[in-house]
Formats: sequence, structure tokens, C-alpha cells
Amino acid sequence: MTDTDTGAPAPAATNRAPPIVILAQYLKDLSFESPNSPAILSHALDVRQGRVGVDLRITPVNPPNFEVVLKLRVEATHEGKAAYLVDMEYAAMVQIGDVPEDKIEPLLMIETPRLMFPYLRALVTQMTREGGFAPLLVNPIDFHALYRDHKKKSAAAQAGGDPAQA
Repeated sequence: MTDTDTGAPAPAATNRAPPIVILAQYLKDLSFESPNSPAILSHALDVRQGRVGVDLRITPVNPPNFEVVLKLRVEATHEGKAAYLVDMEYAAMVQIGDVPEDKIEPLLMIETPRLMFPYLRALVTQMTREGGFAPLLVNPIDFHALYRDHKKKSAAAQAGGDPAQA
């Protein structure tokens, strides 16, 4: 069998489902606060300090379906005063394909947030711009490194005998 356009051999058809399918993405919760407006707006382009925090929550819905919620918190300041605060929960409903059991957690904790991140980042950029500030471009997040840190902390907590810390 050949590709009719190029004459090259056609790729072999497989009936194998992809390892992960995003069924839906949606904004679950969003809060934007600018507690020192309008005074802080005169410095809106000067806001260069702040913190970005990220968290992840995974909820089995009806396995192989899971809700993955990527939580982001941005706190921006100028000269020690709060400029703005963004709290966001961006979620995806995903379906895990036929993969080994030990691959499910990395798919949910690394690949899914990696696929969701560009959309979350665009929303943060839009929210900060619409809030009267310079658009914030959240730096890329290494979800693989966060997953490794999570596994290390879980292992340390279990070794310490406190399963509540895992």
C-alpha cells in the first residue's frame, strides 16, 4: 500500500489508542485582585517583582478518565506593595489509554500539565493586561522536575513513618 500523493509506503494502520486524550479543557476558577488600585496603576509597567506558585490536583472521575487541575498563584509587588494577585484553576478532563499501570501517574502529573500550560499561560497574560498591568508571561515550568521532587518528598515522608506527609 502506498501514499497516493507521494508514492511512499503508507504508514501501517494501528488500532492502538493514544496514551492520553484530552477530552476537555476549562477554566475552573479565576480570581484577579488589584488591592492598591488605582494608586498602583501609575507604576503598572514597573511591576517586576513577585512570586509564582503552582500546584496540581488529580481526581479520578471514572477511570480511565481523570480531572487534572493545574493551580497557579501569582503575587506581584511594587516597592513592597501588592500590585496584583492572580489565583487560577485550569482543568482538563483526560482519558488514559491502554498503558502500563506505572505510566499512568507520570502521564497525569507531567504530560497533562505540560499540554495544558500554554492555555493557562495565555489566560494569565490576558488577565494581567486587562487588569491594567504589563502582560505577564509566566516562564515555562519543568513539570518533570516537579514530579521528581514530589516523588522524593513522598519517599522521604514514607521513610520517616508519617504517611500523612506523603
